[in-house]
Amino acid sequence: MNSIRHITLFLLLLSTASGLFSQESLTLSECLEKATTNHKLAGEKERYAAISDLSSQILRRAWMPVADAGASVLYNSDVADLGSTLSGIPVPGLADAIAPVPNAQYRFTLDVSQLLYDGGMTRELVRNEEVALKISQQLSKIEIYSIKEQVLANYFGIVLLDQQYRLINTFIETIDSQAKAVASATGSGVLTQADNDILIAEKLKLQQQAAENRNMQKALRNILGEITGTTITETTRLLYGNGQGDIFFNETSDIKRPELELFDLTVSKLDAGEKLLAAGRRPKAYGFATFGYGKPPGNNFFSDTAEPFFIAGATLRWNIYDWDKTRNEREILNIRRDITTARKNDAELKLILIIEGKRAEIETLQESIVRLKEIAELRSSITAVMSSRLSNGTLTSSEYLIAANQEREALINLEIKKINLVKANYEFLFLTGNELK
Repeated sequence: MNSIRHITLFLLLLSTASGLFSQESLTLSECLEKATTNHKLAGEKERYAAISDLSSQILRRAWMPVADAGASVLYNSDVADLGSTLSGIPVPGLADAIAPVPNAQYRFTLDVSQLLYDGGMTRELVRNEEVALKISQQLSKIEIYSIKEQVLANYFGIVLLDQQYRLINTFIETIDSQAKAVASATGSGVLTQADNDILIAEKLKLQQQAAENRNMQKALRNILGEITGTTITETTRLLYGNGQGDIFFNETSDIKRPELELFDLTVSKLDAGEKLLAAGRRPKAYGFATFGYGKPPGNNFFSDTAEPFFIAGATLRWNIYDWDKTRNEREILNIRRDITTARKNDAELKLILIIEGKRAEIETLQESIVRLKEIAELRSSITAVMSSRLSNGTLTSSEYLIAANQEREALINLEIKKINLVKANYEFLFLTGNELK
């Protein structure tokens, strides 16, 4: 008998322990990290880097020699014949010594060209590609960063609903306790059955609120789970800060939003474009060589034999006047730079105004919490007195519920303000672009 009792106790402890260990916890920072990893654009940074690397390789190949193979076959009906032209000169054998240019000509060639100097054009094109890569990656970063706002809204929505659910259950337990006292007083004739029915009706109303709360939590958990790629159940505890509601608000926080960094990168792209224009105005030098086999060989038009030949040289190109094309393009870049700077200043101003509003909200919540704590303590004292009077039969259930509901309202408002304060601090960090811990 004792062994059975011990086994039963062991199984009970084991099931309790497994229930405790099975309860998972999830922090806000973990949700943010998972949402970033799970985002559809999470792999774009590496893809853009691969594209940029390939593009840079293509641009740098401008310095590699270029080889082209060619072949040609020609037939000229009339060709130069110096023999007939010089036949009138009284020099014996002179006309026969100079063979006419062959009518049929053919050649096979290999043309090789090499860039010798491009005025820094390739270097500036590569720099433009590097800045373009940073802009593309920054655009992806902005898209991914925006998901954090959704995580904050859904995360704290669940936390808030869960806290309300706990308070509702606490009030249901209080109602149950009072209902027992009222039932006893009803049996002794101190209170009527109506007093008991009022408490039962209040309990049903609270149970309905708890059911609605659970349904709303389920919807938010599903949304958050979809964003983060994580299964979030009713047993998953959502933690924020270190579990004690740390405040991260800092009046001196700098604005580090990725949108502002994009404006800076855009200006860098315009600066790189201006350097590219300057490189385009510099001279370009090329070396070239032709290796061939033909008849006649090279420019020896009077040779009637097929022989190998080669031609080598260098060329310089310099557009000394482009009809102010470069100057106009530089003016366009300056105008775009002014537009970008103005847009950045406008975005900063809008952010500052929003941040100031959030700062005022945080300060208001801090003040409200102090007052609500005092109100909740007073309401709790009043409810305790009313509860004692209800047990003694000197107070009706309706009068007691008025005091109990006022206490419940004060406690719920206090918890809402506390959670909203922590949420507002995280939103402040989000607005300023600082790390959400």
